[in-house]
Amino acid sequence: MTTQPFLLASAQPSFPLLAPVADIASNSPIHPLSRSIPDRTVASRESGRPNANAVESSTWEIAFRALQNVVSEKGLLVDRANCEEYSTCTLPGKTIPRCIVFPESRVETQHVLQIASQHRLPWHAISRGKNWGYGDACAATDGQLIIDLRRMDRIVEVNEQLAYAVIEPGVTQGQLAKYLRDTGSRLMLDVTGAGPDASIVGNTLQRGFGHTPYGDHFAHSCNYEVVLPNGDFTRTGFGTIENSQVAHVYPYGIGPVTQGLFSQSQAGVVTRMTIWLMPRPESVVGFGFRVQDEQHLAEVIEIL
Repeated sequence: MTTQPFLLASAQPSFPLLAPVADIASNSPIHPLSRSIPDRTVASRESGRPNANAVESSTWEIAFRALQNVVSEKGLLVDRANCEEYSTCTLPGKTIPRCIVFPESRVETQHVLQIASQHRLPWHAISRGKNWGYGDACAATDGQLIIDLRRMDRIVEVNEQLAYAVIEPGVTQGQLAKYLRDTGSRLMLDVTGAGPDASIVGNTLQRGFGHTPYGDHFAHSCNYEVVLPNGDFTRTGFGTIENSQVAHVYPYGIGPVTQGLFSQSQAGVVTRMTIWLMPRPESVVGFGFRVQDEQHLAEVIEIL
């Protein structure tokens, strides 16, 4: 039986949900959620999602210059050879992006999405593109802007007492496992079979599954920091309340539960997440067996 971390606390909600890019450095009042999402909903109804075929070359050139001002030339790839590398796919078909951008912070991600929204560029975000069995670096169609978050690879916090870690999307399974070993942590994380280079955030958002009682990765995560398509940002659960004592250990907050909106969707780009860790056992033993006669299968299940 899974034991989830839980604390009780009382707090008066102030509903700080969305911060527009222009307000980041000014401590201006934060927009409520309802002032951002309807804008995109109306645009979607009128003209649908941005279409790569509808974007003129001159528009891309203007967008490239704007993106370089955000991430520098080293943070933007537009040449065919690099774009081809992002076309590798585990499916029979493949798609080739128009460019790849590498933001290194939430603020840079906000500016990237603001530029994409301004020029109506189709975009596809990946954590590392190595979530094998769930997803890779390919977008759904050719000619998209790939937002590669691998450079956002900070392990922000590991809390030994409450058994959680706060991580960015570029953090891999191997990276966090090594960090926990090297620091002598008493904790461990559940992993999927996608490999050590798979992003934990990427796998969680694809609702990946592991091999322990914490195997449902989405169910053992909370407090998402999310950049919305127009460049605003929001948090989920009690992360919307400043200095909340339960934001990292309880997935729900005040009002509707928004966390599920960002799983397997393009509703936003998750730039930070809390995942729950578990005490490291003295030993872990895996085993398998075969039932030779299917008539005994029901009996075996009852024994298990």
